[in-house]
Amino acid sequence: MNELITAIDHAIVGVENLDAARADWTALGFTLTPRGRHVGWGTANHGIMFPNDYVTLLAIVDPGQFVNNLDSFLEQRGPGLLGIALNTPDAAAAHGLLSGLGLTEAPRPLSRFIDLPNGTAEARFHNVLFKAGGLPGVNAYIIEHLTPELIRSPDWITHPNGAIGLEGVSVMVEEPRDLIETYQTLFGRPALETGHGRLDVTIGSHILRLLSRDRLVHRYPGLEIPHETPHALVLTLRCADLLTTRKFLTDRGYALVPVQGLRLVLPPTAQRRMIIEFVPG
Repeated sequence: MNELITAIDHAIVGVENLDAARADWTALGFTLTPRGRHVGWGTANHGIMFPNDYVTLLAIVDPGQFVNNLDSFLEQRGPGLLGIALNTPDAAAAHGLLSGLGLTEAPRPLSRFIDLPNGTAEARFHNVLFKAGGLPGVNAYIIEHLTPELIRSPDWITHPNGAIGLEGVSVMVEEPRDLIETYQTLFGRPALETGHGRLDVTIGSHILRLLSRDRLVHRYPGLEIPHETPHALVLTLRCADLLTTRKFLTDRGYALVPVQGLRLVLPPTAQRRMIIEFVPG
């Protein structure tokens, strides 16, 4: 299975206003891609690109078109961490294996137009959607990039705050131990690490953390942790140098949450109801 699901391809952040989100994340020290518009959908995005993964800021720009339940997410949760996309080199093969377990639907084509200095390009993908409960606790799908050369530019992958990649995401679930069997089937027992109130799933170089509310309260003291589950809550990013990233953020007036360990924690705000965490790369 690790040969067909190789990594967390990107994390998805739902936002209410793409221009406001662009200003917010740019102020945090991220370089954003030009706006992309999904073909046939009512959504658009900006990417925060790294050499091997990325974060996408996703918003509704035409509510009259298909928005893949983003409207319900924003209404219920507000802007924040929506879910993840898992990378595969072969969407058809991944579906073939997982459909045998009753977990996925057939691959679907998707594309988005990207505004570039020399014109508009069309990035194309194949997506494999999990059936309800196929990947318990997590809003996720599988993606194969058909035009990977279009989504990255050297100008987009360098960030003033020193971020260099995605480390993982943390999702609050009711009882992590209840999910062990499914994740073991998908990723193999060696990919799983368990403990009190946690199930860590290693996916390539990334970690999907499934945590109980008590575990999150302990890990992020002083922050208001929601009660409803499942709830994607923490985006963890790698940075080249923690001191450099700390200086960038504090020089611009961002207050960091005091926590144990080598990490920097930004609390949720009204514009992003999620925790952003930086760890050494």
